[in-house]
Amino acid sequence: MLYPDNIFKSGDAPATPPRVPLTPWTSVASLTICNSIRVQKHVLRVVDSTSSQSHKETKATASPQPPTMEQPSRPAFSDLPLDKEGPPGNAWGLYGFDDELGALNMLTPHTVRAASKEIQTGDRISLDWYLNLPSHPSFDRPPFGWRMENRTHPDGTKRTVNDDHLDINTQSSSQWDGFRHYGYQQSRRYYGGRTQADLESRGVIGIDRVAHAGGITARGVILDYPRYLKKKGRDGVDALSSHAITPRELREMVELTGVQPRDGDLLLLRTGFTEQYDKLGKEEREALAGKPPAFAGVESSKEALRWIWESGFVAVAG
Repeated sequence: MLYPDNIFKSGDAPATPPRVPLTPWTSVASLTICNSIRVQKHVLRVVDSTSSQSHKETKATASPQPPTMEQPSRPAFSDLPLDKEGPPGNAWGLYGFDDELGALNMLTPHTVRAASKEIQTGDRISLDWYLNLPSHPSFDRPPFGWRMENRTHPDGTKRTVNDDHLDINTQSSSQWDGFRHYGYQQSRRYYGGRTQADLESRGVIGIDRVAHAGGITARGVILDYPRYLKKKGRDGVDALSSHAITPRELREMVELTGVQPRDGDLLLLRTGFTEQYDKLGKEEREALAGKPPAFAGVESSKEALRWIWESGFVAVAG
């Protein structure tokens, strides 16, 4: 079992921060990009992370297994949606109507081996944010809570043993949103056409499905937006306010890396959010939490979706 250090932001932590084990239910090992990342080619292993998913297994559904063979090729973007009753642009059914992994089916042994061949230095980089940040979550979600309990003997004397007790909403810290988090609002359906009743009764499409299929191992293509703007001689942007990163900018950033995207890649986008959040005072953080969340990110447009689809990315994180 792994135990990451420094899971609290300095100054916000209790006197003795805990060392939290990485399990399929913690939000420790996820994909929010820290601002110290400087490496563009690495194989990234994401152990887990949660987001409003069920944490229990049921006998009614079996955990998906890691893809062991080549998966169906993506159809042309113009052929979407595959499920005409689903949301625009969906590919529901591409990997079978009982699928629970989506584009992560593209992470086959072949793509993982290809990614491993690009390791050059062997450096390991944490993609975690501190568990107690943001200190004031949006949408009235509760902040992170932690206490350490010094265990006792039956006679009440203290032992040299401590337990950690955590209280965390999985939409805080760094995280990986699963298929259960946000559904297609128009028809009240989740990935593959599942209903809320399916989620509550059968344990389907939880984030544990990803963990049990082997986690996420892929080549990460890292795009540093603040660095890109500086190189182009343009003004920086406020990552804590609404700003759309356009498909043209995404294409230019990829070209500057010298990397050719391929099927099974993971797109990692640094916006500067955590760096700017660290500079906020308590009152500013409270004010930010009281506003509708609107931050810098990939432009919400059909053109952006087409570029992501045709580039072969299995996921986008930032």
